[in-house]
Amino acid sequence: MNEIKLRYSEPLLREAVRVFVIRTIMRGFGWRFFIVCSFLAVNVAYLVFHGDRSWVVGALAATLLFVGIFFLVIYLAHYRNTIGRFREMQVPEASFSYTEEQFTVASELGSATLPWSSIVEVWRYPRFWLILFSRSQFSTLPLDCIDAKAQAFITRKTQRNEANAQSLQ
Repeated sequence: MNEIKLRYSEPLLREAVRVFVIRTIMRGFGWRFFIVCSFLAVNVAYLVFHGDRSWVVGALAATLLFVGIFFLVIYLAHYRNTIGRFREMQVPEASFSYTEEQFTVASELGSATLPWSSIVEVWRYPRFWLILFSRSQFSTLPLDCIDAKAQAFITRKTQRNEANAQSLQ
């Protein structure tokens, strides 16, 4: 069994939450949605600037406000979960142990042993990888703790899962 010590920091986890939420929202709604919202915002601003105070302007503004609040709630839920758990830790470290069949993530807050097949996808960024277990559940692997050999092993074990996830979309 191979083991890696993972060291976390609050800035790293904030970045992980930010990119997870942005990528999840973009994947779910797409660029067209944000283009439409931008167009709508410009129109509402134009109408308000020119004195229009009709119910239509109010409804459009309320729709934009609802969209903004919805995205803020998604972000805050993930942020509070991730940063809250980080702040509960006395020592911001976890161990990542792995074999051919499974991996274990353990910290002072608990541990979980899962088969490699439980990983749906891995999102790779320069400072960390996000291991996704579902559309809304992920774990962060800081890359400064993981050598190239371990990265290659994790990639090999998760590529099949990622190919299956791609075919389901």
